[in-house]
Order: sequence, then C-alpha cells, then structure tokens
Amino acid sequence: MNRRSQYQHGGSPQYNFARLNLPARNIIDFSVNLNSLGPPAIIRQKWMVILKKIESYPSVEGDGIVHYYQEKLGIPPQNILAGNGSTEL
Repeated sequence: MNRRSQYQHGGSPQYNFARLNLPARNIIDFSVNLNSLGPPAIIRQKWMVILKKIESYPSVEGDGIVHYYQEKLGIPPQNILAGNGSTEL
C-alpha cells in the first residue's frame, strides 16, 4: 500500500481533501495543537525580547522558579520544591 494513502495525522487538510475527493474549504483542524488565529499581537511585537529570555534552558536545580516565588510571593527558598513534573518530584 502506498504510504500516502494510509491514514496520516492531521495538519494537512489540502492533502486530505484531495485524498477523499472533497472540495477544498476552510476548516478548523483540531488534530493539531495550533491557534488558528495565529500568535497574539503582543507576541509579534515583543518576539525578540521573549526569544532572548527562552534561549537558555532553566537550571536543573530550579533556581529561577525558586527565586520567582521568593520575590513574587515571599516564600522562603527552603519551602519551595522545584522539579520537572510530578514523576521527578
């Protein structure tokens, strides 16, 4: 069987319209995690600033989040357990 004729994950509606012999039309494809409206205007405006903040992976020790909660909520660092999800914790 041709690989393109087998079921495929969404995200390519034009291919599926042709495969199913359907007329192309606007659809909302819920099979992929996309925002059909695109990124918010504030993201477009501040993209370079945001990008610089996410270039480095957070510390393994969780120092960044510990500092954030200490500053924002006044929680002492010894009362914060930072981890990579519930399995790690």
